[in-house]
Amino acid sequence: MEEKDLEWNRIIEGVWLASLTVSQLPPVNGPPQTMAPTPAIRIRLNRGLFDQASSIASGLVEYQISRISLPSTQQCFTEGCVQIQNLRITNFRQPQGIYFGPIPPNQLVLRLTNFDFFITGNLGGSIQVIIQFPVGGTIYVTGRGLSVTTTFDLQKSVDDEPYLRMLTCGIEGGTIEARVAGMGIFTDTVNNKYGNMMSMQTRRNLQTTMCRHMQSLVDQHFSDRLRKLPRTVSVKDLTTLVISGTREEDPQVAGTNY
Repeated sequence: MEEKDLEWNRIIEGVWLASLTVSQLPPVNGPPQTMAPTPAIRIRLNRGLFDQASSIASGLVEYQISRISLPSTQQCFTEGCVQIQNLRITNFRQPQGIYFGPIPPNQLVLRLTNFDFFITGNLGGSIQVIIQFPVGGTIYVTGRGLSVTTTFDLQKSVDDEPYLRMLTCGIEGGTIEARVAGMGIFTDTVNNKYGNMMSMQTRRNLQTTMCRHMQSLVDQHFSDRLRKLPRTVSVKDLTTLVISGTREEDPQVAGTNY
């Protein structure tokens, strides 16, 4: 846990340096400047910063994705509708790759590549075949070789607090297959006639759920920390920070008295 906190501190320091502004003092003599631009310092974030962010995102995703709460839903056919409940992820293969970093133009991407899952749930309802039959059973959903890509940009709220705004999110590639079992004489009919439709609707529902979860993850672990960054710094504090960093990097400077 201490190692993760240290990584967060390094990331926060890097992002903070990138968002520093130097307050401009009004002139001692002369009329006040009503529309004077505010000087700013722009600092480029290096590859190491995003590597650390990817490492943190990897740990968060691996812990939380398999614990996603899947909402109940309804699947309708020509013959009737069934309610699908108690959906849960019973097996999950971690993504082969997790990347968090910049993409043009001025955006960030969080990408999960090549993961599998297996979901089970209970279903119940009624089907009309001359007369109405109550049905119940189990639904199985298998996802293989899936990827999720989410893009963000950096925005600021009405209170000038920075946050990451989600722009796009979607499941890419792979296959999702939904099948039912335990419906008696209707099992094969439903799978053969409506299997593709169930799979497509399941894909849409999972995409909505996963993208909502990705937004929550970024809000909680990235945007929340961005909001706590200081938005101004004095020249004296900035100079002290730069000198302190120089001392740590140069052994000869470290032994010099200022």
